[in-house]
Amino acid sequence: MPDQLVHLKGGMVARESDLRRLLDIEGRGVHFSLADDGKVRVNPAARLTDSDRVFLLEHHALVVYCLTVTYSDDGAVRT
Repeated sequence: MPDQLVHLKGGMVARESDLRRLLDIEGRGVHFSLADDGKVRVNPAARLTDSDRVFLLEHHALVVYCLTVTYSDDGAVRT
C-alpha cells in the first residue's frame, strides 16, 4: 500500500510514515526543542541512530513545523 499523505492544519503535508518515525524517535525517550536561533535541539542525542540523524536532517522543515505550530481554543493554527 502506498504511503498516505497527512494534511496538517496550517498547510503542512507530510507522509504518514514520516510522522510515525518522529513519534517512534520520541517514544525512545528523545526530546526535541527549538533554540532561539531556529536550530532543533535533540536530547539526549546519544539515543539517535545514524539513520535517525539522516532522517532528521532530511525532514528538518517537518520537525520545525511540529515544534512551532500551536492551536488556539477556537481551532485556529498559529505558527
